[in-house]
Amino acid sequence: MPRRYVARQRLCLRGTTDYWVNGLGGEPFFVVTAPVNSGLIAALREQVIPQLLAATAATAATTTPPATASATAAVTAAASAAPVTPRFSIVFDREGYSPELFAELKAQGIAILTYHKFPGAAWLEAEFYPHSVRLHTGEVVTRELAEFCGTRLSNGLWVREARVRGTDAHQTSILAARRT
Repeated sequence: MPRRYVARQRLCLRGTTDYWVNGLGGEPFFVVTAPVNSGLIAALREQVIPQLLAATAATAATTTPPATASATAAVTAAASAAPVTPRFSIVFDREGYSPELFAELKAQGIAILTYHKFPGAAWLEAEFYPHSVRLHTGEVVTRELAEFCGTRLSNGLWVREARVRGTDAHQTSILAARRT
């Protein structure tokens, strides 16, 4: 394992990073411990996504009743006509920003929600409208929000982009690779 300086002990020690994966309610689902230098993108590709896919496949196998051939054909035809519902959504910070990773996850049926690392020019103030937002504490706050129907990333992938305008006019850009 790589060594990193630990100020508290004034020594170079072996370093690891923990990546916590939580469910919808915030409860821990599992944790991945990796060398400190591997980075979030590598951890997502090599450990987190495979574990989530295995867990969702196991859940689907235990909750889906056996189907007949005609029922399977009807479900397949209906699925091809309807918009694709992602297997699950994964939310992460700017360290995981990678248009190539976003395309890989989209191909696997996984939706993403993350910060836009290179948001470009600020949007016009007239694009923002006040919206009431309920925080996890139950408190309701008003935020200035704007959304464009799509943004093309450097690899040609289209994603939704929304921005939050702060009181100091700073705009935080958020990307979502999910239609709804």
